Amino acid sequence: MALTSAGIFSVALEKREFEYGLFHAIGISKRRILLKGIAEVLILTLTSTIIGVAVVLITIASINELVLFERGQELYYYSDMAIISYITCQAVIVAILVMMQIRRILKSNVVEIRG
Repeated sequence: MALTSAGIFSVALEKREFEYGLFHAIGISKRRILLKGIAEVLILTLTSTIIGVAVVLITIASINELVLFERGQELYYYSDMAIISYITCQAVIVAILVMMQIRRILKSNVVEIRG
C-alpha cells in the first residue's frame, strides 16, 4: 500500500509543478509551499495507513469469526515484527517523497514551466 500511495503522489507531484511555480510567483515563500507539500505527504500516508489497518482488521475478524473459530483456531491481529517493518517501510517512503517534494519545489519556476 505504501508503494501505491507513493506512486499516486509521485504522479500528482509532477502535475502540480506548475502550481508550485505559480504559488512562488504570487509571493508565497518556498518554505511555506514546501510545508504544504510535506503536509500533503503526511496526510496521504496517515489516511492510507488508517484505511489499510481498518481493512486488515475487518478481514482478519471476518475470517476468524466465519471460518477459524469453529475449528478452534484464530489469526493473530498483529505481529510486533510486522508493525516494526511497516513503520520502517513507511518512514523510508515518506522520506523519499519529501526529498522529491523539496527538489521539485526548489526547482519550480512559473516562467520556465509551461502548463
